[in-house]
Amino acid sequence: MLKNSELKQKKKALLLVLDGLGVGVMPDAPAQQKGANTVCHIVSPEQQAQFPMLQRLGLFHVAESGRTSSTATIAGLGYPGADSYLGHNEILGGHAPDTQPDTVQSRFSAIVTALEQANYTVLPLSDNRALWVNGGVLLSDNLENEPGMAINLAGTLDVVDMETLVSMAEVVRAQVRNPRVIAFATPEMSPAAILSAVHTTPEGLTGIDTPAVGFYKEGYQVRHLGVGFDAHQELPHLLVQKGYPVELIGKFADVAAWSDDAIPRRPIVDTAAVLEDTARTWQHLSQGLIAANVQETDLAGHAQDVARSFQVLHMVDAWLQDFLPTLDAQCLFVLTADHGNDPTYGPHHTREYAPVLTWGPLPYALQPMSDLRGVAQLLYTFFEK
Repeated sequence: MLKNSELKQKKKALLLVLDGLGVGVMPDAPAQQKGANTVCHIVSPEQQAQFPMLQRLGLFHVAESGRTSSTATIAGLGYPGADSYLGHNEILGGHAPDTQPDTVQSRFSAIVTALEQANYTVLPLSDNRALWVNGGVLLSDNLENEPGMAINLAGTLDVVDMETLVSMAEVVRAQVRNPRVIAFATPEMSPAAILSAVHTTPEGLTGIDTPAVGFYKEGYQVRHLGVGFDAHQELPHLLVQKGYPVELIGKFADVAAWSDDAIPRRPIVDTAAVLEDTARTWQHLSQGLIAANVQETDLAGHAQDVARSFQVLHMVDAWLQDFLPTLDAQCLFVLTADHGNDPTYGPHHTREYAPVLTWGPLPYALQPMSDLRGVAQLLYTFFEK
């Protein structure tokens, strides 16, 4: 591994993902998503002047017209559906594995048998659509994604510790074929509060709305047990091997594939805290990559809250107005997304193109990207040159 003193140049890059900020539906999206365009349905043409930095970066131009430039383009989703775990790992250069949709009900017998064999107590709920495990963990469908894309284990730290919860999730992971099993744990949450929030959606999914129930509070913990990504082939590991430090902030800390590298990970949800941490880390980093995620753009989409989406986007634009002008000739900024989440098209992710917007010295002129791995290639080439 090269020492920092041996690097040719002290290059820095910030990769900022605005979670769920799509710029127009892809041709292979489900029929019910036709017409989705997260950006255009959050910000009207009359409101664009309120976002001077995002406007300057070209966000509204690519969202309205699909036309690209040498510094602003779009990327397709190379993975199936519209999923944060698959999307973030593809942004980092990972290749999405073959997966199949699974719900708790579709794998009910296998999950129950495996948990009981592992000496967990299991109580079926809602006509075998969910499970109550060890008196404090709800095992259910994930309501934020398309049906079958994820299964949740949501527990209260007053009853179960994170190590036990992850062990439960590993048992479930071995029985299902979908992209991820998510283990959530939060403090100061009663089992009764979790159980009282269980409901079944019109699509037949049973679970809880974790943001609405209050899981994303200070002290919450989460682990995403994904399937098939090799961290050693992704951008963070590759850069660390070249001697560049890498830090993961926000959802990247949760969903980026794990390797043996000592890469700092700070899972933060609050947008102001994410941006503050990013700015502070940038000041102390002499070279390397920060990959940060603003999750509340996605959470607002799930809540179908256009006003909140607008506010979060406005907060990001104000931060960019202070941050971007400070970058020098060795610094590159890349803004993208992992999928869409049009708040006017229901509570689920939408299969939309992602914007790829840049500021700083590009290693080559941008072209439309067939998938999100083009973002990782852009950043890797920047550090190589």
